Parts: sequence; C-alpha cells; structure tokens
Amino acid sequence: MSDIKYIMNIMKYNKVCKCDLCNGIFEEMIKKDGIIMSKGIYSEILDSTVKLMGLVGSKEGPVLFLDSEQYVITNDDFDFIQQSAEGLKGKFTAYIKGKKVIELEYKKPFSDFDAWSREEDIDIFQWLLRFSKNSEIKNKFLRIYTT
Repeated sequence: MSDIKYIMNIMKYNKVCKCDLCNGIFEEMIKKDGIIMSKGIYSEILDSTVKLMGLVGSKEGPVLFLDSEQYVITNDDFDFIQQSAEGLKGKFTAYIKGKKVIELEYKKPFSDFDAWSREEDIDIFQWLLRFSKNSEIKNKFLRIYTT
C-alpha cells in the first residue's frame, strides 16, 4: 500500500482524514481547497478509547481502520454486527476471515437528528452494517473500495 489518501467525515463536511496507509497514520484535518478526495469515509468515535474509525479504498481492497490499526478486506469473508445498547450507546463488532478484529462500545452520534437523515447517514457503524448483508452486496462493496 502506498501514497496518501484523503477521505470525508461522515458528519462534518469541513473535515477530512489524511490516510497514510504505509505508516498507519490517520489524522483529522480541516478540508483545504485542492485536496482530491478518495473513496472512503470516517468518523470520530464518541465515548470510546478509539478516536477515529473509517474505511478507505486501496489497491488491495477496502481498509478498515481504528486509529493506527488497519484491516484489509480482500474477500467476502467478513461480517459487521451493530447492536443498540442501553440509552444512546451502541456496540460494533467486525469479523474478518472468521476472526473478531474489532469490538467496541460507542455513544451514538445523535438521538434526535433531522428529518432528512437516516441513522445510517450519520452513524458510521450503521453505514458499514449495510455492506455485510449478503454475498452480492459484499462483492459490490469489495469492487467499489478496491481502487
């Protein structure tokens, strides 16, 4: 994996994440004119030990990242599970090649959001969940995020 990529924030249109896949560095910054965006999306994670989580396209396949940890998804042997916990909390678990690679609890971004947004539009975990429904959707996801 090489080069630097910039991906958009799921909720903040003036923020981007600078992704250095070679060095495992993912930094949030103010969006500047001239930045070319890559396929991907990220979010700040509220009430968690993880600061940033996202997904960025790469030549090897989609790369799921949590701060400096990264997981390349190369085939449809992955599963994302999101559960609502008590109150405004949620729990997200990711399995890649049958191995649990991510399990974290987080505070949901909003309990009452605008009428034009769906929960999957503002909650990165809900957004990821839709890609693991069946093999057809998983393969489409792999094609889109393999750049």
